[in-house]
Amino acid sequence: MAEEDKKEAGKLAGRMHTIKEKIGAWFKDPSNLTLFSILLLAFAVRLVFFFITKNQAVWWDEAEYVVQAKKIAFGFDWGWQWSPRKPILMSFIFGMLYRIGFGETALKFIMTLCSFAIVYSTYLVIKDFFSKQAGLIAAFLMSVWWVPLFFASRFETLMLSTLFLLLATHFFYKGYIQKEGSKYIWLFGIFFALMFLARVTVGIMIVPFFAYILLEDKWRFVLNKNLWIAALLAFIVILPFFIWLSYVYPDDPIGRFIGLKYGRFAQQEHGSMGLKGLPVYFQDVPNLLKTPFLVIFLVSLVIFLSELLIAPDLLLKKEYQNLRLKLMIVIWILLPMVMLGITTQYAEQRHALSYGFFFFGIMAAGILQFYKWIGKYSKIIAALAILLVLAWGAQQQLVYGYELTKAKVDSYMPVKEAGLWMKENSQPNDVIFTMSVVQNIYYSERDTYGLGWDINKSEESFMIALEEKRPKFLVVSVFEPPYLTPSWSYSWPQKYPNLAVPVKAWFADAEQKQPMLIIYLLNWNNFKGFNQTA
Repeated sequence: MAEEDKKEAGKLAGRMHTIKEKIGAWFKDPSNLTLFSILLLAFAVRLVFFFITKNQAVWWDEAEYVVQAKKIAFGFDWGWQWSPRKPILMSFIFGMLYRIGFGETALKFIMTLCSFAIVYSTYLVIKDFFSKQAGLIAAFLMSVWWVPLFFASRFETLMLSTLFLLLATHFFYKGYIQKEGSKYIWLFGIFFALMFLARVTVGIMIVPFFAYILLEDKWRFVLNKNLWIAALLAFIVILPFFIWLSYVYPDDPIGRFIGLKYGRFAQQEHGSMGLKGLPVYFQDVPNLLKTPFLVIFLVSLVIFLSELLIAPDLLLKKEYQNLRLKLMIVIWILLPMVMLGITTQYAEQRHALSYGFFFFGIMAAGILQFYKWIGKYSKIIAALAILLVLAWGAQQQLVYGYELTKAKVDSYMPVKEAGLWMKENSQPNDVIFTMSVVQNIYYSERDTYGLGWDINKSEESFMIALEEKRPKFLVVSVFEPPYLTPSWSYSWPQKYPNLAVPVKAWFADAEQKQPMLIIYLLNWNNFKGFNQTA
């Protein structure tokens, strides 16, 4: 036995020595060392932002996903219903993690790791579409960009969908464009489906892939069995969601999923900007990039588009694959910026996650071209100029991201604290009324309803709802937008002082003269009916 143990120990030592040699050889490559340094920077910066935000309150959109995760994990039977337009992947993952003991802080750290993984995935994609050096520059730009830093530890589906989108793009390049193996095309199908399950609206990004396929192979793509296998795998990945949808909404699962006939989309005015919103996301680019990076981007964009604009007739020629890739990138950027402008109410910077990495690819290519031009005369001056501009741009990104995060870190904190207080001062079967419905469900773990049953939130419907549900607490606050909070709700408790008794409040000022949120205990023992004195 001793001899066998010695042999096993020798084999293990040999393997360890081989691993050390491989690691040493990897670090001897300057580009690998640069990549490691960029990833180290990205992780360190995200760690700082994580510790700033790990206790921040969740917003409405975030709360929907973690509330559903709690329902999956613990079987809570709350009246709130999950929107069929929100694929369930992130909630399902979080639900499984809740079941094995993960808490909110651990889930936020997972989102931070997701933001970190986006940096490396950006390197992979830009290396594919441009060059290894461009990939390194783009990864650096992504590592300091304020958007993924600000959203790093929020429960943001666009963070998860962007990671899957980047990986799908990487596999598409290796499999379909570079022809490195069928398995990569199959992986493209799987990860694109995962991206769809993380964020449905990002599904429009199938368009640039399809555009490239048509330009590359025209209608011959229908004979490519690997694309059909990829489509089948994507269908298999997505199928459980639609089976669940059919179970929950047997009357009209597809209609519920599309949503045009239901909820706010059924109204004549549902808040989208329409054609007047076309320029909105383009106008927001300076806010995304800030001055140094914006200048680099605009100059780089001219260089990037020049060949495409000068010789568009070369797109269909087999040897000009680089032009087809450029057109794919142009479609990739323009499509979501136009569609989001038309269909949303205002520009949301988080949406840029799905196309911002190609901003950085274009910028990286422009920077390398600048170095090539100036380097003919002095490589030192070219390198110093680039480093100074990148450092200036990175400083602006980090400072803006930090200041914005600090400014928002306590937003909705009274909503969180109120929910936790009501959890401690109520029973599991108690009901709460508030306009911060989903956040309150998440923190209080109590059944929660808005102020009224009808879509207009009339006072009459509120009275009916009160008598039907008999909630223990009523919360009136300034934390939800005016179109969600009816104006009558602020004075309603004063009309029924014996029924609605204030028990806890949060104020905007030290003198406690400007209440932001008030919890009222509803004393049903004194209630004689709304038509009588209460």
